Amino acid sequence: MRVTKVAIIGMFAACVVFPAAAAKKQTNLQATAASKTWEQCHAQALRHGLSHGHTGNAEFMKECMAGKTR
Repeated sequence: MRVTKVAIIGMFAACVVFPAAAAKKQTNLQATAASKTWEQCHAQALRHGLSHGHTGNAEFMKECMAGKTR
């Protein structure tokens, strides 16, 4: 009975420890990326050739405003 308790406690501990260790850590790029205003992102999109209505503009604007572009 004691062995069963130890085995069950060990399994529960493994179910918590391994996923916690495998969790992604936040990188410096993600931590320091600041969100931009719509005007800044729109100007950057135009520099990339993504004017309003072109394929990829909406996705670029979403990522830019979230701070995920350079």
